[in-house]
Amino acid sequence: MLKISSQQTDDTITITIEGGLTIENAKNLERDFNEQAKKKPGAIGLNCKNLTYIDSSGIGLFVKLVNTSKSLDFELVFVEPSQMVMSLFTNAKLDRFFKILSESQYDKIYLA
Repeated sequence: MLKISSQQTDDTITITIEGGLTIENAKNLERDFNEQAKKKPGAIGLNCKNLTYIDSSGIGLFVKLVNTSKSLDFELVFVEPSQMVMSLFTNAKLDRFFKILSESQYDKIYLA
């Protein structure tokens, strides 16, 4: 099961993702992300600290969200990915493509 929640602080929106991101629920995250992107934020942070599982559809969605953020001219930051998610990012070399920050770095840069 995937739980998604959002919080806005000034021009930064944090979307917290908890549970497993799979083909069955990826559209829910995409829909919520697109709704937040319509607000024209300066940045969106995807808090992945409690993301416990991600399949190839979820990885593909993350790539799509990065491309969306670039086309709409805002930053997308992956915040505190779990060890499992970070391993996937590293193995797929997505850590070179994604902006990844610890929660404390994200808070200091975007929420202070």
